[in-house]
Amino acid sequence: MRKFLLLIVALAMAAQTCLFAQDIANKNYPVEPASQTWPDVPKGEILQFKFKNSKIYPGTTRSYWIYIPKAYRPEKPACLYVCMDGIIFNAPAVFDYLIAKKEMPVTIGVFIEAGTVTQNDGTVVRLNRTNEFDNMNGRLAKFIETEILPDVIKQKAADGRAINLSPNANDHAIAGASSGAICAFTAAWERPDLFSRVFSAIGTYIGMRGGDQYPVLIRKTEPKPIRVYLQDNNNDSWNPLFGNWFKSNIDMEAALNFAGYEVTNMWQEGGQEGSQGTAIFADAMRWLWKGWPQPVQRPWSANDMLKSIIDYNENWQSVAEKPAASTQAFNSATLPDGSQYILQAGILNYKTKGKKIIADHDENLGYALAVSPDKKQLVVSVRHSHWLYDYTIQPDGKLTDKQTLYWLHNPGNNDTTDVHSIAFDTNGNLYVATEIGVQVCDQNGRVRAILSLPDGAINTLWFGGEKLDTLFVICGNKLYRRKLKATGAVSSQKAITPPSQGA
Repeated sequence: MRKFLLLIVALAMAAQTCLFAQDIANKNYPVEPASQTWPDVPKGEILQFKFKNSKIYPGTTRSYWIYIPKAYRPEKPACLYVCMDGIIFNAPAVFDYLIAKKEMPVTIGVFIEAGTVTQNDGTVVRLNRTNEFDNMNGRLAKFIETEILPDVIKQKAADGRAINLSPNANDHAIAGASSGAICAFTAAWERPDLFSRVFSAIGTYIGMRGGDQYPVLIRKTEPKPIRVYLQDNNNDSWNPLFGNWFKSNIDMEAALNFAGYEVTNMWQEGGQEGSQGTAIFADAMRWLWKGWPQPVQRPWSANDMLKSIIDYNENWQSVAEKPAASTQAFNSATLPDGSQYILQAGILNYKTKGKKIIADHDENLGYALAVSPDKKQLVVSVRHSHWLYDYTIQPDGKLTDKQTLYWLHNPGNNDTTDVHSIAFDTNGNLYVATEIGVQVCDQNGRVRAILSLPDGAINTLWFGGEKLDTLFVICGNKLYRRKLKATGAVSSQKAITPPSQGA
């Protein structure tokens, strides 16, 4: 009996040891040849520079480094790898090996520190990292494109080789850890014409500066040609008041999968630390560059609203000249009986049979309005707001039941953003011109789809074409068109009742 009990105890201890070993197994990584030193692998060089006088981040100073592989020849433009927070992940050694073994293309690395604002004596006044890295806008991508990269191509290798970078986004990767990771993703998300491959390690997709919005935005937004490698640790957290860091990365992976992106992940043991990302960095690069130079493809999303309104084979097309007249007025709407709603300087007028009455007087009234296909609702933009008013139109033209019904995404927290153009389709969906694209709301005022930007923020849109199935948008001073599966509803046309979408 005693021998039997000893056997049971021994087996229990062995089982516990096995379970413990499983818990910590991936803390001991297999030897990665790309992280080792090999006599037959040519070493690239690393150059360090200071960058001051930024116009985008005034007063900041930062270091940046350039890695130039031995195999690089100026006559053939190199691929580009940008990394936030300087040289991390043992990247130069990994690149030496992968380039020599032809497991990734010849790539010049640019490693950028976050900026600091200092006094003349060197005292740091401001750490600019979270302002640069965690914000949900395209400012950092613009900084890289218009300030850092022009400075990079002025430099030369020690042997005089000029730096010649490919201009093709398919040849550009960007990476970072923690806030640098969300920064890398944001740069590609905002500028898929600049970056197509993202390595994100222990990313801060949390409520620091709006990063927790990404999983929702990814599900709603028309997919972009980006390939994403996500890495995180199961106890990742610098400060839990911003959210659950590990769960936010899981949510990112789920959203990217839903939207059809090429995405893979590596979830590991640990906290807010970089050793795990460093250990798998070589494999991440192999995966991100797989198939190169074949381009990263634009995905197909499972979003049902996107499927119902866009043809993935129809893209934005540049239009040389603006049509003489659009089918959609922006601050007025004419009803089938000839009556009109006119919006001007905080006053909403109703004109009918030569009479004009004030339908609403509200200093918050914005600059655009639209009438629903059944002529029963009027939607008006709200100044400096992500809301739109909705009114019920009475038989005599009077307006009742005013509510802030339509809610728009404003991930960059732009508090002066105004909507200047809105339009309905025949299904009762509302199309809104915004800085992040065409936001498409359902009948209940919820954004269900976002059409990606053709070229910068959209300030005007309308439906046109012979069948009113072409969406025209103006970005800056450029005009684009795109054929849709949807058909526009013009206010002067006969009333139609869209199919109900339910509550």
